[in-house]
Amino acid sequence: MGYLSDKLTEEQLFKLTFDKGKSNDSVQVLKSALSNFEYFTQDQFKKPRLEVLNDLSNEFKKNRDTRAPIILLHRFREWISEDHLEIRTVSGNGAGRPLKAKRGKSQKDYLSLMYLCF
Repeated sequence: MGYLSDKLTEEQLFKLTFDKGKSNDSVQVLKSALSNFEYFTQDQFKKPRLEVLNDLSNEFKKNRDTRAPIILLHRFREWISEDHLEIRTVSGNGAGRPLKAKRGKSQKDYLSLMYLCF
């Protein structure tokens, strides 16, 4: 049934996030979470986040085992709780800044939105 999609596009994901709370801030947090997840997958697996998510989805379809997504989210949480000074983020003015650890609420916000990507 190729006409029935089991995945959301990024635009659908952003719209769903906005519609949930009518908040542009929520969309910005999701974009930040996705950006940090991209840094994580590149750093840990040398793969783009979409490839990792597709691999994870395909693996789940084969065996219905939920351990891999849980372990991945746990590793992501551990990773974002540390500074990654070798990774330079690009801001609006093009300047690069080192990637700093996320704490408390940011970690919770990132993880609570990442479930939408699975």
